[in-house]
Amino acid sequence: MNRYRVGPLRLQSRMAIPELQPFACASSEAWTFRVAHAGVAPARGVAWFHDWTFPDGRRWLMVGRLGRRYVVRFARVASFLIDPSARVITAFPGPGVPARTIRHLLLDQIVPMLLGDADHLVVHASAVVAGGGAVAFIGPSGSGKSTLAGALARHGCALVTDDCLVVDLDRRPAHVIPTYAGLRLWPDVLQALFPGEHRRTAGVAHYSSKRRMRRRPDELAFRRRSEPLRAACVLSPASKRSRVSQVSLTRLRGHEAFAAVLRCTFHLDVGRETTARRALERVTAMLETVPVFRLQVPRDLARLDEVGVLIGSLMAV
Repeated sequence: MNRYRVGPLRLQSRMAIPELQPFACASSEAWTFRVAHAGVAPARGVAWFHDWTFPDGRRWLMVGRLGRRYVVRFARVASFLIDPSARVITAFPGPGVPARTIRHLLLDQIVPMLLGDADHLVVHASAVVAGGGAVAFIGPSGSGKSTLAGALARHGCALVTDDCLVVDLDRRPAHVIPTYAGLRLWPDVLQALFPGEHRRTAGVAHYSSKRRMRRRPDELAFRRRSEPLRAACVLSPASKRSRVSQVSLTRLRGHEAFAAVLRCTFHLDVGRETTARRALERVTAMLETVPVFRLQVPRDLARLDEVGVLIGSLMAV
């Protein structure tokens, strides 16, 4: 059995997960991941309570309850059966779906949901360490989180997470917990930030052209210890970035800051009252020690150095 850690979550799997570093942990502490190579995920009796669709209306993600278990279905790709009491995750791949896609869905979708239903605030964000603490980039898919993290890492910042920000609220100020060493970039961004690194990357999933950096180049470090979260920068959705002409940073306060963070949190059971209450409490606790800003960046890779200067001045305050 292979044993790993993703942030505070322990994971064991008979299938190797090359994106993660081996980590010794007792089986009683770990979630067990397994792949069902035959059969399909249960569908009868599932009470579906949440779905997510693309802007064009196509459904991508569905989540439902099956007794005390959960079913997470990714349209035409795979389903996952999650049993919290037994700490077991079972993947049911669709026909011809490669292992790398299943690993991606596990690490970048299922695990963040589980962490969000546990004891931490989990936000859809990347983060790097700069100036004695961490700065996070919060936003939906396509807003440029990984691009900004990669650009800053290229200039000497240590990467904390690519897409799943785990916030430890038991410490004051709030701290970030590193997840795993990895960076997923679009091919043009990869070529612009790390020329010549394409040969050392792997495809993230069969349905995406994004590339996962197979091993870190010398200039890309990963921070393995917790760091204080000094600031959070909220990014505009991809649809709005095309209208941005200048790099700018604006402080958000009150309800605006609260809503910007809350809408990007990860949860498994979003329909449960206790989940909603804990989410409100956790975001409130984070905002007690972490300033939130609106960061606007044009869709122009040549402007990324401006962002680095802006973040440097922010962290120097």
